[in-house]
Amino acid sequence: MTSTIYAENQKKLQKRLDTHKKYSKHDLTSWVTNIIDLKYGESLLDIGCGSGHLLKKFAEQFNLSMFVGLDKSKEAIKTTKHNTNITIILGDMDVLKIQYKFDVVMSNFALYYSKNIPKVINDIYNILKPNGRLFISGPTRGNNKELLTLQSTISQTDFIKPTLIMPEQILPEVRKTFGTVQEFNFVNPITFPHLKSFMKYWKSYYTYEKDIEHQMGQILQKHIDGNGNFTTTKNVLGILATK
Repeated sequence: MTSTIYAENQKKLQKRLDTHKKYSKHDLTSWVTNIIDLKYGESLLDIGCGSGHLLKKFAEQFNLSMFVGLDKSKEAIKTTKHNTNITIILGDMDVLKIQYKFDVVMSNFALYYSKNIPKVINDIYNILKPNGRLFISGPTRGNNKELLTLQSTISQTDFIKPTLIMPEQILPEVRKTFGTVQEFNFVNPITFPHLKSFMKYWKSYYTYEKDIEHQMGQILQKHIDGNGNFTTTKNVLGILATK
C-alpha cells in the first residue's frame, strides 16, 4: 500500500469516526481508554495514530506521562494536535524502528493494514517493558450487518473478509506471543436521521460502490421514510494482552 493510499484511508477513517461521534449510541474513545486503564507515569505508543485524537485524550489526563504516536501518513500527522508530552513519528508499522521501551502499546483500527501481522506483533512484544500491555481494536464479525444486508440486495460483492482479520488472524497471533490475553466486544448502533448523513458515511466506507449509489439512495430513502431513520451496528473486537 502506497503512502498516498494509506493517507486516503486515514482521511476516510476520520470521516467515519466523526460520524460515529455524531450519531452513535456509545463512545468508542471512552471504551478504549477504560480498558487500557493507563496509570500515571506510564509511557504509551500509539501505532497508526492518525490524527492523534486518542493520544490527545490520554495526554490531557496524564500530563506526567510520555506519549508517542507512529503513522506513515504525513497528512495525518500534520493534523495532530501536539501537546508537550506527545511526540509524533513518521514511520511504517511493518518496519518498526523504535528503541524506547513502553508500558503500553495500542493500535486502533490500524493493525489490519499491516502486510506482516505476525512480525508487527512480535516487534511490539519486544518494545514492551516487563508486564507491559498491548491493546488492539478493529471491526469483527457482524460489523455493519444491517448495511451489508441492505447492500447485498443490489450487489454481488463479498464484503465479509475484512471483518475476519481481527478474530482469525490478529487474535491467534497475539495468543501465540503473549502470556495473558483478554477479549472485549463493543456493540455500537449508529442511527442516521436522513439519507444525506448515511451517504456521507457510506462513501467513506470500504463497501462503497459508485455504480449502485443511486439504487442505494432509493432503498435507504424508502427505509427512512418508513422507519424515521436507518440504524446499522458497529461490532468491534478489543484485544488486551499482557507480556
